[in-house]
Amino acid sequence: MKMLLVAFGLLLLAGTGNSLYGQTTGDYRSRVNGTWTTLATWERYNGATWLQPDAGQGYPAQYNAPSRIDIGHNVTLNTDLPNNSGNRIIDLYINSGTLELANRNFTVNGLTNISGTLSDNNTTGIVIFYGIVTVTNTGIWTSVSGGSDRLQIHNNIVNNSNNVNLERLRIYANVAKWHRKHECF
Repeated sequence: MKMLLVAFGLLLLAGTGNSLYGQTTGDYRSRVNGTWTTLATWERYNGATWLQPDAGQGYPAQYNAPSRIDIGHNVTLNTDLPNNSGNRIIDLYINSGTLELANRNFTVNGLTNISGTLSDNNTTGIVIFYGIVTVTNTGIWTSVSGGSDRLQIHNNIVNNSNNVNLERLRIYANVAKWHRKHECF
């Protein structure tokens, strides 16, 4: 049993994080602060390593739906991502930094996990979340929308944060606020 635990620990230490976090070919992650359409803002997983995407691969959701996008820097959405096409984002992880939606259309078809900041000061674009949205205790989500149909929640929100401020939205599912108890060991 000890050998198994040691082998697993070595696997964790030796891994680059790609397979441990469920990355698949075509996933994107931010590498620097920037705008969504700037290729230098992103790295794309090719199945073995992370490289800057080329013009043929494009930015996330330009040509196809990546399985996962990880935000670790400040990124501003500077283009409308299609709401009704196959180019929707499947899973979105805002690990740190800020994703600023900046009056653009934006759809996430799968899971959204917010540990960093999602800033939606969107007064004209439509923002839709079809999957479960989880806001961790470090997550911040601010949203001021022009009308109740501009921010749409079609699945559950699990909110573990005191830093969620949503105004004028349309909810099609449940919202749960989880309180943690402090435990002493």
